[in-house]
Amino acid sequence: MEAAVPWRVRQRAALLVDIRRTAHHLFAERGFDAVTTEDIATAVGISPSTFFRHVSSKEGLLVEPVLEHISGLVAAYEYRPRTEDAGTALVAAMIDHMREPRADDITMWLNAIRSAPHLIGRVTLVNAGDRARLVELAAERMTLDDPSDLRPALLVQIVLAASEYVFQQWIAGTAPAEPPLPEQVRSALTTVLTADW
Repeated sequence: MEAAVPWRVRQRAALLVDIRRTAHHLFAERGFDAVTTEDIATAVGISPSTFFRHVSSKEGLLVEPVLEHISGLVAAYEYRPRTEDAGTALVAAMIDHMREPRADDITMWLNAIRSAPHLIGRVTLVNAGDRARLVELAAERMTLDDPSDLRPALLVQIVLAASEYVFQQWIAGTAPAEPPLPEQVRSALTTVLTADW
């Protein structure tokens, strides 16, 4: 039986969600540069010091949710069936984690980040630690134990680069509306992982 999440932890998480939603609404309405952290704190009904106890930066309100949404990528890759080769498993894990969150949240977030085009390039799908772990997992699937073999790292880099490219085009609004984002990512990954592309 799992232990219940302490009330204080739940309260802190709920406040962070409220801060982010409020910030995204204000950014979408007024533009990123026109909204201050004080504006967000006031709209939420908290002090600026409380705001900064929950949020690292105004920019983080737009960039961090992406990392949180896809944070399960490493575990998803690790637990893919062992019968799948390294590339197939990584592509499947990536597509599973590109599933869009609730439509109302994503629409507001998209409008908010589009008001800050300078941040779109900072949106990454994994942090450096997760990237290194993905390389280790790829090497295991490829049954390689030579750290100088570049193939696992190249596979991870190619998959992440193609996925991030499509994701950033989608964020910027320059990607087509159809097919859905996961299918666009699948198409890009199929293209770059094919020997004759």
